[in-house]
Amino acid sequence: MYNFTLHLDVMYAINNHNNLVPGEKLTFLDGALICLIKSFQDHDQKFFISNKELSRIFVANESTIQRSINKLTKMGLLRSERIYSGQLPRRYLTYDKNKLQELLNLT
Repeated sequence: MYNFTLHLDVMYAINNHNNLVPGEKLTFLDGALICLIKSFQDHDQKFFISNKELSRIFVANESTIQRSINKLTKMGLLRSERIYSGQLPRRYLTYDKNKLQELLNLT
């Protein structure tokens, strides 16, 4: 189940991050993506949703989704891993609990 209270906390933290930390700004999409991945991970489910499907969920193009994932990975908030399912690789995303807590502590 998606945690809307956490989503609100993450959005406030992103706003504070953008005001306090110089450099690349975090967006609403970044926060929503973190929360979605966290909701899967907190229920012991792997997050294998493709960029194509995420673009449908967030009404954004696939390149915007990929830029968000790249930014969050570079910041250490997300980790991306390739896991093979048969012969096809699947991207598995996880969030870093400590980095997320650091972000939330900015509020």
